[in-house]
Amino acid sequence: MIIGFIRAIIRFLFLVVASTVTVSTMLLLSPFVKDKLAMGMKERQKWCIAMMRFLGVKIIKKGNPNYQNILYLSNHRSYIDPLAQFNHFNAFVLAKAEVRSWPLIGYGCSISGVHFVKREEKTSRANARKTIADIIKGGHSILIYPEGTTTDLPKTLPFKPSVFKMAVEHHVKIIPIAIEYQDPKDAWIGDDTFIRHFFQTFAKKEIVCAIHYGPPMWEADEEILKRKVQNWVDAELTLMRKKWDLPLV
Repeated sequence: MIIGFIRAIIRFLFLVVASTVTVSTMLLLSPFVKDKLAMGMKERQKWCIAMMRFLGVKIIKKGNPNYQNILYLSNHRSYIDPLAQFNHFNAFVLAKAEVRSWPLIGYGCSISGVHFVKREEKTSRANARKTIADIIKGGHSILIYPEGTTTDLPKTLPFKPSVFKMAVEHHVKIIPIAIEYQDPKDAWIGDDTFIRHFFQTFAKKEIVCAIHYGPPMWEADEEILKRKVQNWVDAELTLMRKKWDLPLV
């Protein structure tokens, strides 16, 4: 227990220091590069790779996620989901507007492909759909978690329909992603605090995470498309959980 606690402290300090160094590097390099976004995403990916290695996250990857102008849709387990997934591809991601005001972190997010949305506004969903479409039309990809929250359930929560409406209207293809952790306690859900969850999870020597990437999908009907994507993710989660003898109901 003591060794695990010390391990978690060291990893937490590394997270803080590495994040500060990465964002500071972006800040120093930005005046000298033309494509600040490309630089920011490159530095972010290097940071994600370093984080997963140092935090002891072993990623089991299946499938090929390397596409352009694509919409990545994933189930959601924890705050480290995007860090693990950005080991394999680069994309925009949505975050709540409050993050923009966080010291240093807000700048790092804004320059590395994080788009901020005000979820409390009545027009936020329509604005988000337009933003996603504009990002993809601009030659980039974006990662979305259509459940809208994290969960440790064997199957996904109902997917929000708006993103599928956008995909149909703008002929955007979707790459479905299924992510699961061998230890169900690694999911960050409910009112659990970041610090408590971090010290519980990263006190362990190794965290095993499986990420399965599906083939590009598109349908002319948004409901059929949503069902097709969600069924694929649920089927892959079932395969992972059977392999690890995790509950299926």
